[in-house]
Amino acid sequence: MRDQTTVQHKRLAALVAKQVAKVVPQILSEVYENVRKSSEESRTDAPKATPKAAFSFKQFKTCGPKEFTGEDDPTALFQWFNSIEVTLRQSGCPDNLRTLNATGVFQSRALDWWMAERKKNAETMQPMVCHGMS
Repeated sequence: MRDQTTVQHKRLAALVAKQVAKVVPQILSEVYENVRKSSEESRTDAPKATPKAAFSFKQFKTCGPKEFTGEDDPTALFQWFNSIEVTLRQSGCPDNLRTLNATGVFQSRALDWWMAERKKNAETMQPMVCHGMS
């Protein structure tokens, strides 16, 4: 009986992992698209104010953003989302640089995915300006 339950749990875990693997890229794409749209809207709708000092990747990195490899389970992905959101707020990262800074901590599989997405969407994406990345 116990062996049968273990087999059922393994099958269920495999099924859940397979389904999550299908939706995670879609979720990331949707998050990216929402951030991109928000950035575009903030650039076009924002009143012209006195320019502030340029925000730099170095400022963002001093807040200790957690790297993301894309190789962990879905729970780790959601933990990273929460962590990076806090880091973006703490660092004072402007909305139009959030994607640039958040993706700056991608490593391994996540970085490969991001580069493929950028290449795939090159025609529709606005050029990203790196302010003081170091």
